[in-house]
Amino acid sequence: MVCPEEPLSSIQTLDPNCFASLVDAVAASRPGDTIVLQPGMHFCSNVSLRWPLQLVGGGSTTKEAVLICPGGKVDAAIECWASCRIAKLSIRAQPLSCCIRHYNGNLLVDSCSLSNERHPLDHLCSPILMGVSSTEKTGKLSVVKTLIEGGSKAISHMMKTCEPKNVRVVYSNRCLFWFDVA
Repeated sequence: MVCPEEPLSSIQTLDPNCFASLVDAVAASRPGDTIVLQPGMHFCSNVSLRWPLQLVGGGSTTKEAVLICPGGKVDAAIECWASCRIAKLSIRAQPLSCCIRHYNGNLLVDSCSLSNERHPLDHLCSPILMGVSSTEKTGKLSVVKTLIEGGSKAISHMMKTCEPKNVRVVYSNRCLFWFDVA
């Protein structure tokens, strides 16, 4: 469990399984663990998920647990190097940053809200960036019931073989996306 950023005195009185940051929770985790982010604002960048994990927002809606990547350069809030699931989180990236950078493994983004702040160089920004690791392993990205905003594209990729498949978009006041990239 990761508690929102609060004064240290309030963190000390909480459950001993409550970590002060997502970085600390990931460092203490084991493959297959579920990390729950409590409702509130959490600030981080380049959190590397190198083994299978689940990151889940602890609130009843997507907007309650908010992960913010301060950015300023080409950073990502979360970097996925293994099969992971990210659910019920709102992830906001500053200009020239991305919410999620996916390298390999199967990644499921479920019921999230991903957004990039507006920037004059929007063509360089996207909430999801798929990169190639040095070992060039394969993986799959699945996005289900997720709001994607900002940047000129929902997803950017650096692999010539990546193409969105099974794309479904629901338009109302906002757009919800479902798609796979393999």
